[in-house]
Amino acid sequence: MILMRIDNPSERGFFEIEAKQQNWSERQLKRQYHSSLYERLALSRDKEGVMKLANEGHTIQKPEDILKNPLSLEFLGLEEKHSYRN
Repeated sequence: MILMRIDNPSERGFFEIEAKQQNWSERQLKRQYHSSLYERLALSRDKEGVMKLANEGHTIQKPEDILKNPLSLEFLGLEEKHSYRN
């Protein structure tokens, strides 16, 4: 089982609790683990939003939701904004 392979006791405990509360199958638990849910939550300012996305998946509400343009700008030390323009 995937839980036995998690070395970090805090991370393992997190997945144990979430798997039970969310009634995850082993397949769902593996997906959440391999998608780095624990790390994403630890780094996120919107923990509730990350959990919602993890449990429900990405919902498409408008055409722009289909297109993705991910940017990782943390290493630049810029202030957080919704969008950046030249």
